[in-house]
Amino acid sequence: MSSLHGPAMRHSSLLNLLTSLLLTTAQAAPPTTVRLCYDQEDVYPWRVKGGQGLDFTLLKLLEGRVNVHFELLALPWKRCLLELGENRHDGAVAASFRPERMDVGVYPMAGGVPDASLRMRAESYSLFRLKGSPASWDGKRFIGIEGNVGAQAGYSIVEQLKAAGLNVDTGTASADDNLRKLLLGRVVALALLSSEGDASIAASPEFTARIERLYPPLTERAYYLLFSKSFYARDEALAQRMWQALPAVRDSADYKRAEAAMRQP
Repeated sequence: MSSLHGPAMRHSSLLNLLTSLLLTTAQAAPPTTVRLCYDQEDVYPWRVKGGQGLDFTLLKLLEGRVNVHFELLALPWKRCLLELGENRHDGAVAASFRPERMDVGVYPMAGGVPDASLRMRAESYSLFRLKGSPASWDGKRFIGIEGNVGAQAGYSIVEQLKAAGLNVDTGTASADDNLRKLLLGRVVALALLSSEGDASIAASPEFTARIERLYPPLTERAYYLLFSKSFYARDEALAQRMWQALPAVRDSADYKRAEAAMRQP
């Protein structure tokens, strides 16, 4: 019996040893550095100065799943996208889909459209106005808007507002400063990310007393990890692994806990 099983056992032991060595080598491989730019303005609860927010939580969890290390650079959003198109960054954090952005980067696509299941997150835009203002939105059209509507430069909602024939003021970057502009009468309404506008209003008694959000939202969009064309050409497999890992990260217990904590009043 031993003469029959001895070689097989030795062969099995060798295979196990080789498998263990391969696994150890793979686990010891240093993470690949991926350079990402993101909008420097606070967008609560997604990004808050100091490295807090759900976008950063998601990226940290993604690092562990696909063995990458993200180098993050805060920039004005329009500059982030411009430099992405120049291949000065590997990707941009949380970019909604606009057809013209396909000239500067690569989205996760399925059937010729972005695959929303591989998004980082989803978020809506809403119209904000002074209480008692005639400015309105009925879900299909704008009503009673006589004057400029404020929006943040480089944000995808700007084109929707312009397509509706509105005059859009993009001269102010942060949500808080836009809300102050609304209080001063420099714009008659604002189009802001819903959660960010809500958080800014809740944090200021003056905003709470005088400003309201309208329903329904103007639109809801998915936000993606948008890779530069040079990075995607260089390492398509890694880009795909990152995109494919995002649903599991969003559904993970660690992310859900962070989400609940950020959304507590």
